[in-house]
Amino acid sequence: MVNYNYLEIVDNKSFIEVYLNRPEKLNAINEGMLNELIDAFQKALRNESVKVIVIRGKNKNFCAGGDLNEIYNFNKSKALEFHRKMNRLVNYVLHPEKIFIAIYEGYALGAGFELSLYCDLRFASKNSKIGYPGLRYNLIGASGGSVILPRIVGRGNAMKLILFSTILDSETAKFLGIVQEVWDDNEVDKKIQETVSYIASFDSKVLKYLKSSIISSLGLSELNNLLEAEALAYADICELSDTKERIVKFLNR
Repeated sequence: MVNYNYLEIVDNKSFIEVYLNRPEKLNAINEGMLNELIDAFQKALRNESVKVIVIRGKNKNFCAGGDLNEIYNFNKSKALEFHRKMNRLVNYVLHPEKIFIAIYEGYALGAGFELSLYCDLRFASKNSKIGYPGLRYNLIGASGGSVILPRIVGRGNAMKLILFSTILDSETAKFLGIVQEVWDDNEVDKKIQETVSYIASFDSKVLKYLKSSIISSLGLSELNNLLEAEALAYADICELSDTKERIVKFLNR
C-alpha cells in the first residue's frame, strides 16, 4: 500500500476508502493531493478485486474545495494544468469498471463537491453543508461542475445554486437529487458497510454493464470537449485582477 501525504487509503478487499487528508485545511484540494488522487484512482481501477471506491474526508469534513492560497498564485497556464488534472479524475470516476461513492460529512464544497457529482452515488450525514461558493471569488467550474450539475438538478436550479453560491443542508440536497440518502452522523460507517456489501454482492460484469448504460443515458458523449471549454474559461478567470482581490479579501477575513 502506497503511503501518501494528502490521502489515506483503507483497503477493505472488495472496496477501498479514499480519505482526503488535509484536515487542517478542511481537506481542500491542493496540487499535491490532486496528483495523489490521480495515482490512487489509477491503482484502484487496475485492482480487479475492488468493486467499489468510496471517497471521504478526514475529521468529519468531506472537502472545502480548492486551496485558495494556491489558486491565488495561479497564472493562466497553471490554472489550466490544474483543471485538466481534475478532468482526468472526472474520467476515472466515470470509468465503468468501478462504482464510485461520495460520502459528505461537514463541508462538501467547491472542487471536491464538483468531482463528487460524477460519482455513482452520494450520501450525506445530517451535519453536511453542500454547494459551490466559487462565484464569490469569480471561480466557475474547477472540475466540471457546470457540466454535470444541470443534468442532476435542472438548468434553473443549477444556475441559482452557482450564481448565488448557495450552501445546502443535507435534506435540501436530497430533495434536489444531489444526495440519495441522508444518514445520522453516528451511523455513517455502519451505513457505508451495509451499502457497499450489497453492491459488492453482484458480479463485476453486472455492475460494469449497469454503470455503462446509465452513463450513456446522460448524454456525455462530448464530455471531454465540455470539460476543456470549462478549463479554458477557468484559466482565463483565474488571472483577472478582480478574482485575485476577491480571494485576498476572503483569506484576510
